[in-house]
Amino acid sequence: MNAVGHKFFDFLYKYGTLITILLLIVVFGASTDNFLNGANIVTILRSISIVTIIAIGLTVSLAVGGFDLSIGSTASLANAIVISMFVWYGQSVGIGIAVAIVFCLVVGLVNAFLVINFKIQDMLMTLATMFVFQGIALTYTRGATISENMILPSGDYATGEIPDAFGAIGKVPWIIVIMLIVVLAVHLFLTYTKHGRYMYMIGGNPEAAKLSGIAVGKYRLAAYLISALFAGIGGIVLGARVMNAEVNAGAPYFDGRGRGRLHRLLRLRRGQAERVRHVRRRGADRHLVQRPHHAVRAVLRDGYRQRLRARSRPRDYVLQKGALT
Repeated sequence: MNAVGHKFFDFLYKYGTLITILLLIVVFGASTDNFLNGANIVTILRSISIVTIIAIGLTVSLAVGGFDLSIGSTASLANAIVISMFVWYGQSVGIGIAVAIVFCLVVGLVNAFLVINFKIQDMLMTLATMFVFQGIALTYTRGATISENMILPSGDYATGEIPDAFGAIGKVPWIIVIMLIVVLAVHLFLTYTKHGRYMYMIGGNPEAAKLSGIAVGKYRLAAYLISALFAGIGGIVLGARVMNAEVNAGAPYFDGRGRGRLHRLLRLRRGQAERVRHVRRRGADRHLVQRPHHAVRAVLRDGYRQRLRARSRPRDYVLQKGALT
């Protein structure tokens, strides 16, 4: 393939999704009069807010070469905990959200500990923990929907109320504002900070990243904590939107029934090596990575070239001859 073809496919890789979305907006906007009006745009943004927040957390785990399949169960657990804090225990908004976030971070710690210390494939381990945390959420809720004035196991009615301030989180404009803040924050972190670049390097070639002095284990731990954090935020926003906690409320966002989403996310992993090349183009090895130049060059070059040879020879992490000399 000639240079023009490579540039064309590189352009599609970088901007193909954005171009597709713009084309869809143009087509639907031309075919109907109400598609581009303000009310419809707000409705679309509101409908994608929760899944976007949860997917952003998954994106961080993908950046380090991982894959957190337990995010749906984590969102279910967060949803159940935050609503139960109000309905069962009569707690305030701050305490309810804080307790839910703490439990989600514990989920992230468990995932990271099992994946990093037991050297088990991320997808297999988080698939197992997905069902474990799903079972914990079911046990905690006793298989019932948590809502105001629900009948408790003792036969009494729940006296707690969901605060109006909490319900406002799930309404326009706050649900959209939260989504935009999360997207912008993670984009800036992954694209313009050295820690985000380190995560991309670890995802491209963990062995070369380790040889260059990057603390691979710590960054993978941080990635799973961030993934669990945003899954928890998504579950909390979901509870604020529906004002109750359904059994397995977060399951439709990512579980065994979300196989279509799984296949789409699996395809994202194929582009990680290409992302390493983009890191190099923006000059991360010269400005943002405080490492010796030759070590960073090994990370960038080896991670990309090894994947180009994956079909023709076994994959190894031997650095290119002379890369560290």
